This record gives sequence, structure tokens and C-alpha cells, in this order.
Amino acid sequence: MKQTRQSADWKDGFLFLGNDVVLDFLNTRPVIDTEARELIPNFKGLIQWFRAAGLVSVRDAANLQQRWADSVRAERTVQAIRVLREKMRKEILAWERGGIVHRSAIDELNRWMARHPMRTRLQTSGKELLTQPYFVAQQPEDLLAPWRTALRSCSRM
Repeated sequence: MKQTRQSADWKDGFLFLGNDVVLDFLNTRPVIDTEARELIPNFKGLIQWFRAAGLVSVRDAANLQQRWADSVRAERTVQAIRVLREKMRKEILAWERGGIVHRSAIDELNRWMARHPMRTRLQTSGKELLTQPYFVAQQPEDLLAPWRTALRSCSRM
């Protein structure tokens, strides 16, 4: 079935149909009409995806864009996130086919998560007390933090 930007699965130019941030992240390079299409061509695109995914606020997105848009660090972060995405895609597809996640991939993801930790804050919902993961996005590399929680949720699939 041909996907179009007008489809209900598209939000702000990005495909969201995985019901999980990791799977939606993998969809930032979907195959459309038999051709892979990169939806994160640059740092601006990366920030736009984080906004569309609800992972950063409008203010944080604007601050990141204003401060880092044309920097080498921003471009390195985009490249690192693309490499991470493709490694995750390979491992998840192998896992779906009944394979195992390679030890080297687990080790690499553990290193990423140690370098880019998530924080936890308390919230209330009625009389319930809940914890919510969050991260502070002040520099390009901070955009790597959400994958800690996302990978944890993916492991429960």
C-alpha cells in the first residue's frame, strides 16, 4: 500500500504507526514505493522528529535549533543517531524472525545508555503517584538519552 504524507499515520512529515517510540524512530527511514527515504536529513529534521514524537518541548526544540543548527556537534549527533537507528533496525528485525540480539549490540547500547542517561520525575494522576522518564535537551548529544527508556520498552515486546 502506498503511503502519502496526508495519511493519518503521518505527523509533521514523519511516520508514526509503531505505537512505540523505537519503532517510530525506525520509521524515520521508511521504504516508500520500493525506495528507502531518509526523513532526518539534518539536525533540523532530527529536532522536528523529536517534537513530533513528543520527546522535546517547543522551547527546547527552538533552543537546540538556534544554538546548534550549523555546528559540527549537531551533524555528528545526526550521524550517530542514524547509525544507532540502523543497528537497532537490524537487531529488531533479526529478533522478530526468532533470532537473538547480538551481545555486541547489547554492549554498545549499554555504553550509549551510560553516556546519555534518562532522569525520572514524579507526577500525580488523581491520587496516584507515577514516575515519568525525561531528559534535558541542551546540546545535540542530549538527544541520545531517550533511547534508554525506549529500548527498555522494546525489550518487553
